[in-house]
Amino acid sequence: MLSNVVEKMDVKKVSIIIPSYLNGGSENFGINISNYYSKYFKVILLSLKNIGVLKNKIIINENFTSIDFGTSRNRYKIFKLFKFLKSQQTVFSVMRDTNILCLICSLFLPKLNVIIREGNRLNNMNIIYLFFLKLLYLRANKIIVNSRDIKQDIIKKFFFLERKLVILHNPIFSFKKKITKNTNKNKIILNISRMHKQKNHMLLLNSFSECLKKNKDLTLILIGEGPEEDNIRKKIHNLKIKNNVKIFKPLSNLDKFYASVDLYVHTSKYEGFPNVLAEAISNGVYCVSTPSSSSVYDIIFDNQYGFITKSFCHKELSQIILNSLDRNGFDNSKFINKFYIDSCGTKFLDLI
Repeated sequence: MLSNVVEKMDVKKVSIIIPSYLNGGSENFGINISNYYSKYFKVILLSLKNIGVLKNKIIINENFTSIDFGTSRNRYKIFKLFKFLKSQQTVFSVMRDTNILCLICSLFLPKLNVIIREGNRLNNMNIIYLFFLKLLYLRANKIIVNSRDIKQDIIKKFFFLERKLVILHNPIFSFKKKITKNTNKNKIILNISRMHKQKNHMLLLNSFSECLKKNKDLTLILIGEGPEEDNIRKKIHNLKIKNNVKIFKPLSNLDKFYASVDLYVHTSKYEGFPNVLAEAISNGVYCVSTPSSSSVYDIIFDNQYGFITKSFCHKELSQIILNSLDRNGFDNSKFINKFYIDSCGTKFLDLI
């Protein structure tokens, strides 16, 4: 059946628009889906900025071209983007910033098929911005959302867009079925996220500090950067846990971390679809998560993969962390069958 779909679609062209090659969930999705689409379509991946480590993940082939607009500011690139889109059939924008630019251009390109992806909650927006977003999103042919929460957000604010909405969870593009348990006394906890208030690092650090009172053989690895980095470092210093916390800049390949850690902890206040939870489970790493999104329950649908806290209390989280340190190395085949791109890829092909 898939082969028939491919025969009908392989002549089509699609352009994927990402803001940069920085290591974020949407950027990762854009590059991964571009690699996947290039098996079936002619693909151009356009990055508005030539910065970030994810450029190393691009797999160029005869169906896949990658271009970027350099390093200048995005607001100066709308004219370049318009010129680029004039010759395209279908454009797939992966996050809100690029959605806005693509939709502005598409107002003057009525034949362009525009697919946008809304990957985050519509929180803390003023009335003027929401009105502007409403007018632009009317132009989209399809709006992809990766969680029920985001769908309800959009319907609540823009009820007339419901017919355009399609829920598609972010797929995983690689996995490891066999993970060796860590038998060492020292246990390693991992968190990968942009250093932003949304990601709630303060909750994680307070909980980790509580954990150290009961088990000093713990190490917390933070991978990320962002506007809260200075505050995070100050918090680490004030809690006197500097010797137990290691901070790394974003990396394009995280395999060595997933292979060596005992637990992944996700502490966001709100989310769309937290890719890192799915990546951790696909690598056999047990996860503990705050109830930040309905998609968390879709990802951790089996207790053998992880645990979702009832609240955002640091004492509750610390106790669950201590109880979960020896639960990695599980059978994740059921998870892979649900989320691996080869299992759910036809849904993404149908978009085009």
